[in-house]
Amino acid sequence: MFKKFILLAVLASVCVTPAANAQSQATFEKTLKSGVRPFLEVDYGMMSPQFKGSSFDFESIGLLEFKLGYAARDSATTTAFSLWESYLFVGFANSGLGSSGSEGDVGSEFNRFGGGQRFGYGYQGQKMGLDLFTQDAINWTKVSAADDGTADPEAQAIFDRYGSQYRFGQIMESTVRVRVTPSVSFQAGLEGSIVYPRYVFWPWLGSAAIYSAAQTVVEYFGDEIVESSPGIGPVLYWLLKSGVSAGYYLASRDDMNWPFGRETPITMQSFKLAATFRF
Repeated sequence: MFKKFILLAVLASVCVTPAANAQSQATFEKTLKSGVRPFLEVDYGMMSPQFKGSSFDFESIGLLEFKLGYAARDSATTTAFSLWESYLFVGFANSGLGSSGSEGDVGSEFNRFGGGQRFGYGYQGQKMGLDLFTQDAINWTKVSAADDGTADPEAQAIFDRYGSQYRFGQIMESTVRVRVTPSVSFQAGLEGSIVYPRYVFWPWLGSAAIYSAAQTVVEYFGDEIVESSPGIGPVLYWLLKSGVSAGYYLASRDDMNWPFGRETPITMQSFKLAATFRF
């Protein structure tokens, strides 16, 4: 019952996640038929919030996150395989988990939850393996000041704009994973996340469609590259998809619904280390 709940929840996220496309839907249906394995993941890292154009800097804070989901692999070539994973997650970011910055930096806290999916390719050696993948997630984040009534009026205005509600957002991440056993792996990733102060459907949908189209084109040519060059193909596939995700994130820092101008959002860049346990 719980397995069906997670898969249905992630299927819903696939339908609204910007990177969802015909290929990811086909992969999802295929893995449901071939069988999946559950996994538990614990992430820890440092998050650097940013509000583009502000006169102040946010303090970098620690991030702790827990993911629970299902994963599947399918042979793509004689040396590489494709991977698909879906998950639900909950995360916490605050100075109590670690902090760095200069005196006068604005403190903040972020609590979030959501669901996402990962696609990529991997290699398998005699004992260890290597996975290269990108991931997209939707989430809801509560933004708040570390201290009530921050001394910086500009920062307080931003916190007031977000209020006390959980706000819709997107997460993009590029990750490298080392599998030390079939059940245990360790990974490092770079994440870019966007938290919308308000969710405006049509501008967001237009922006998401552009991102999805770009990812679809990259996936199509990337799969062709993997088939023709299985040795280097997975790396090129990962670099191309990572580049599209990074470009979309950078464009969204100025305009949350790029290129359909609305307003500047809070964005966060994070470096994360994680341990994953497959069952």
